Amino acid sequence: MLTGLIHCAECGGAMTIRTGKGGRYPYYACSMKARQGPTACEGMAVPMDKLDDLVASHLEDQLLQPERLETVLAAALDRREEHSERRREHIAELNKRSAGSELRLKRLYDASEAGMADLDDPALKDRIDGLKAIRDQAKADAADAVQIRHDRPRAYPAGRRRLPPRPSARARPTCGGRRR
Repeated sequence: MLTGLIHCAECGGAMTIRTGKGGRYPYYACSMKARQGPTACEGMAVPMDKLDDLVASHLEDQLLQPERLETVLAAALDRREEHSERRREHIAELNKRSAGSELRLKRLYDASEAGMADLDDPALKDRIDGLKAIRDQAKADAADAVQIRHDRPRAYPAGRRRLPPRPSARARPTCGGRRR
């Protein structure tokens, strides 16, 4: 569990897993001492299961307290709600942009029907094409944003803001902490 994370208190070298009695007793030992002998470091070996249990217990005591987890979860949910609100505002802005372009297009078409504008005018054609492009892009962006919003996984079912019972049983490895 701790390989690569712990270092010898004597020399600062990495602590690696060693075994004794044919692999039955794993322990953390200073890699400097293992490679270069006791002249390089006088650090001690620590039974792996004892140190892993000590660290896991400390993490449980400090990090996995229900009050702390509720605070962290509440902050994460608040940030998520703020993000959702910004996304809703963005979608509303895109819909407003699309509706505004649609309204301008309607006015141009009404002016053309009333004989006040000539649809054969290249500048008017460019203006209509530009408004159509803005409208279509805004509609597509809004549809994409709505789809993304609905596809996101939920942290908890709707309305649930409480944590399950303390998850400490899952914090400890079941196989003695050794990775093979």
